[in-house]
Amino acid sequence: MRQFSKNKPKFQDISPEINYEEIKQYWKKGKELNPALFSELANKWAQIISERGKKEKRRKNKPSQLRKFYDEILRVYYDYKANNNFELAKVKLHKIIAFIYYADGRELITRGVTYLFENLIKDIENSEDFKIAVSFLEAFMGFYKYYRPGEN
Repeated sequence: MRQFSKNKPKFQDISPEINYEEIKQYWKKGKELNPALFSELANKWAQIISERGKKEKRRKNKPSQLRKFYDEILRVYYDYKANNNFELAKVKLHKIIAFIYYADGRELITRGVTYLFENLIKDIENSEDFKIAVSFLEAFMGFYKYYRPGEN
């Protein structure tokens, strides 16, 4: 069983095709936001994570499972917008990581999903990051449903 750590998981063991640092290049470290984050990169991640889930004996990464994580993050975002309490929102976001690990432990999702969601959550440092992460996940979920049509 994998141990939870304060360090962000590395994806090299999970999938050599994608790397979370690629996402950060589009919106972190003072760089200008690149619109390709919401098209090309969201599409790439959705396709690869979808394919990883399909390859398992027991299909993983069902759209409904990923949608639960996205919906929970979105709920926290709307709560934050209404209350303007970023510190409380950050606590709620970090609690979602436990739900993600629970799903991973039950083998409902692949490590790639855990990697993506955990890193996105841990990289939300301010309201602008939060907005960008939610927008990226919205695009990701749209592309993901494209690759898994008819599945719940």
